[in-house]
Amino acid sequence: MVDHEPVGWVAGRGARTVEGYPVEVFGKRPGADLYHGTVSTFAKAGFELVERRPPSRALMRFRVSADGNAVRR
Repeated sequence: MVDHEPVGWVAGRGARTVEGYPVEVFGKRPGADLYHGTVSTFAKAGFELVERRPPSRALMRFRVSADGNAVRR
């Protein structure tokens, strides 16, 4: 699960986006490969897929408003 406390922390300092680089899971993966989180976990937390990056990574972004709340599309 993605912890939203860091999102609030960076939003309080003026950030308007938070990026993550989770892994795509295609079949079984070693636990060490999942350290950065998975695309599905980030998506459930409100991050949007921006770009798939080979071989198995993705760029995901969470947008925040000036008051630190999530901006949903």
